[in-house]
Amino acid sequence: MVFSVRDLWVGETPNTKWSQCQYCKLVITTVNLWRHVRTQHTSQPPRKCEYCQKSFKNKYSLREHIRIAHEYKTTGQSEGKDQK
Repeated sequence: MVFSVRDLWVGETPNTKWSQCQYCKLVITTVNLWRHVRTQHTSQPPRKCEYCQKSFKNKYSLREHIRIAHEYKTTGQSEGKDQK
């Protein structure tokens, strides 16, 4: 049996279906195609961080930024490491 690079990707099952983005030709799993098109190829208003006003393209990126950069502010903990 011959395997391609796709066959070796983590989390892939034999039933994984692939699609190509009509805008950038990226080959991505069909399950993730809608999210890719929505976040990369539509004009959504940027989401701003309430702590530093940095802008993010999607809610997930903003949430991760807050978790990593500002966790001490939301949990009430003291700042444990240098934050810029």
